[in-house]
Amino acid sequence: MTELRKTRLSTRVGLTAVLVGLLGCGTPVPPGPPPSPHALGSNDPAWIAHRGALPTPKLDDLYYEKGTRTLRLYNLSGNDRWEVQLPGEKVGTPVAARHKIPDVDLAQVRVYYTRPGARPSFSVSVKQIQENGGVHVSLR
Repeated sequence: MTELRKTRLSTRVGLTAVLVGLLGCGTPVPPGPPPSPHALGSNDPAWIAHRGALPTPKLDDLYYEKGTRTLRLYNLSGNDRWEVQLPGEKVGTPVAARHKIPDVDLAQVRVYYTRPGARPSFSVSVKQIQENGGVHVSLR
């Protein structure tokens, strides 16, 4: 009679182990944070993925101070922000309204603005800003 109890007990333990092994004890992947509604990605609808770039920045309102190598940018509306892309960089870096340009070829420094949920604007080079006559003379 004790052998019969041992057999039933070992059968129950074996079945329980098989069920836990097959079904598991939780979710296969822990839940992550909810996706951002402002993120751009491969699952975007066509109206987001195929829209064009923002307009080119207004050259008449951009200034480059050659002596101090300072770029002066106009104020943007809403959540738009300025970015400067230096030679050798794949993407631009967000900058303030006044930004000092390092000693690099100005024709290769790209200036543009971005808006959340949209493609960046067309870019202009600092050399274009300089040639446009947007040179500001500081009274300091």
